[in-house]
This record gives sequence, C-alpha cells and structure tokens, in this order.
Amino acid sequence: MKANGRGAGTYHWDTITSPFTKSLWRKPMRLFLFGLMMLFLVAGMLISVAPAFADEPQKANPPAQKENQSIKVQLVRPHQPDENFQAIEAGSVKVFYMEGWKDAAQKIAEQTDKCIKAALAYISMEPQGTCEITLRPITIQEGALAGSEISTDMNTKIVAFPMAVPEGGADKYSTDSFETKQNIMSAASYMCTMALMLAQPDAATSNPRWFLDGISGDLRLKMAGELAGNDPDMAGKLCPLQYYDKILEHYRDKLLNWDFDTQNDWAYGAGCTQMFIEIEKKFGAEAIKKIVAGFANAQKTDKDSLVKIINDAIGADLVEFLSKYEAPKYPQVGVGADKEFKGPGIRIVSVVQNSAAAKAGFQAEDIILKINGKEVNALVDLQAIVKEAGVGGELKAHVKRGDKEIELAATIGEPAFNFPPDPEPPKAEPDNPADKY
Repeated sequence: MKANGRGAGTYHWDTITSPFTKSLWRKPMRLFLFGLMMLFLVAGMLISVAPAFADEPQKANPPAQKENQSIKVQLVRPHQPDENFQAIEAGSVKVFYMEGWKDAAQKIAEQTDKCIKAALAYISMEPQGTCEITLRPITIQEGALAGSEISTDMNTKIVAFPMAVPEGGADKYSTDSFETKQNIMSAASYMCTMALMLAQPDAATSNPRWFLDGISGDLRLKMAGELAGNDPDMAGKLCPLQYYDKILEHYRDKLLNWDFDTQNDWAYGAGCTQMFIEIEKKFGAEAIKKIVAGFANAQKTDKDSLVKIINDAIGADLVEFLSKYEAPKYPQVGVGADKEFKGPGIRIVSVVQNSAAAKAGFQAEDIILKINGKEVNALVDLQAIVKEAGVGGELKAHVKRGDKEIELAATIGEPAFNFPPDPEPPKAEPDNPADKY
C-alpha cells in the first residue's frame, strides 16, 4: 500500500492535526493546497479575540481568495537517483544532503530519530521503516510558498520527507530554529503514524480518523517537549493547544463518528487530540499505552470496537466521560493595548466588537489608570486582575478620556468562539437504473 500527500513544507499547517494519517488510507490527494486552506481556517475559524487583555490590536481575518486567483506553490521534491546527494544515517532516519550540508544533516538526523523514539516509547512501540529526509536548497520565488512532496510507502516502509533549505548555504540555516524543529516534528509524526498503521492494518479499511488523529496529536505533545528541551515557550509554539478544550466541548458528540472528509477536519483533529489529552490527565499515561496495545491487537477497528478498547483501558465509559466534559473558562475583557505607550496607565488602541469592554463603553484612545482601585501601568497588571476575577467577575475602571476622567464598569466575559457548522456525512451514491435487470 502506497500513499502520497503533499504538506506545507516550511509552512507546516499540521501542528497538531495529522494530514499524515489521512494520506495513509485515502486515495492520493494534494495536501499542500488543503494545508493552505487550513492556514486561513485556523486564523479565522475559532478565535476572534485573544484571552484577557490583548497586547496588540486584533488583526482582521485573511481575505478570501478570488475565484480567478491561484496560489503559487513551489514544490520541493525528495532526492532523485541521478542527483548528487550524499546520505547520513541516525537510527531510523536517513538524511540526504549536498556538499556543505553534512553537519546540518547530521544534527537533523539525530534530532529526528530521537524525537521518533521518544514519542513511540511513550506508547511502548519502536520505529518501523525509514524516514528519508532530503535537504533541498531552493530559492523561493516572489509570491510563492514552499510546498513539499511527502509520501509514505507502506510496502517499503519509507517516509519521504523533503525539507526546503536556503540555496545560499548552511551558514544561512539554523538547526535550532523554530522552522527546523517544526519540520523535524512533522517528519517524526509521519513515522509514528506509519508505525501505528503497520501495527494494525485493519485501520486502513475502517478509517478511524478520530482515533488515529487523537493518538497522533497526543504524541506530538511528547515530540514538542523533546525538541524544546527546557524551553516551555518553544514547546508551546511547536504544539499550540490554546482553545482545543473548547473545540472538544463543542464537537464531542460528533468526534467519534469522524471517518469522512469534511471542511471541519482541522477542528475535528484538534478536538480528538484534546480527547486523548483529557484521557491521559484523568486516567494516566498507562491508560494511553493500554489503548494503543488494544488497538494493535484488535480484530476490528470500527468505532464500537475502539470505544470498547478505551473503556476497558480507562475502566470507565468514554461516551459518558465526554458528555460530562467541561472546558475551562477564558476570562477576557476585549481591548487591544498600545505596547509603546509609556504611561501612566495603559492606552487602548482597539475594542473588540460585542466584548465586555465594548458593552461597558470603552473606546479607542481611552487610558486605563486603575482597575478595582489598583494602578495599572503594564499589560501584566491588567492580565493578573482579569485572571484573578475570572469570567463573570466585575471590574471598575478609572479611565482618562481626553481631558476628563470617568468610571466604567465591565463584567468579564469570554472570547467569541466561531465554530464552523457541523458537516453532514457523505450520502450514499444513488442506484443507477441502468444497473437494474
């Protein structure tokens, strides 16, 4: 079985959800275009405002592409036999590189192999096959994005994963950069999903996307931690989970039936990831290992069979567990603040429509001097007060507006979450009268 997918290369959109799982059982697809669509979706789908007080004005959602416009994608290919690439190996990873790139190739091979092993060890599995990474020097043309021709061959057990690197040479490239770590994590993700699929061939038929995307997303958390080391900010950037709990709460009744293609794929993948994160929080890491072991040994991997495996592993009813799940609250007032303003106070540059601040009468150019009697001169002061008060808490603000000083009262709310409409499963093809005899 061979599957092909095209990911967003340097501009990876699969930070949590897993296009690699989709490419393993679906007919060949152009994932790089789907990935670009997801970039727009992620930007405007869920979060219309930032938590607490925003530290910069909110940006409008990206404009939709006009019908007569096309997105230029400069594809990055894996190495070819007739090309002058050399290779270096580390465990299950082989990196192909050109002259001058040996040191970078060595580091990438070692980091990727370490990342794969750490993630799979978490579920008591070992790497299967080889991840072939190609460091291909290119110059991105103006107005284009770099796309990667990624493929997974289940017969040869090879993941081919090209990475775009600067044509100018390795001195312009950092193996410690966020972009490089993001590429490494994506390559490792394909390898982890291939290991899961090889352990349970029936999944290629049953198509349990909710299960595989959820497990894969949970593994990406482990990869992010491995790559980030002692840098929690980097781990958060590599695996951003903000509001995934809200997605789970919203879609929980739909997730277990996710075995078809929808425009909600990103949201469903995020919700399924959070599902397994919550399972781990409640029932421990051993529960995840038992779930994966049950999956690998299962006779069938349809929804009911997988739910039973999870129920047995956690000693509880998954459907009931999800039905009682409540996402945490995210307190927010809804103003954008001027980061350059030196004080005293904090100057507002924008007010989010329909937010608590808008309802209370805050305006752009207002200067907040005090909140609940406390002076505020930095965003951290505001954020601390809002966090302590929580959703539903009352704020009394002493505000300077022009030459006057006024009092405003706000009730802390939550960000506006804009979820895509629930999709309908694909309808069965109608009978063709010509087939009747």
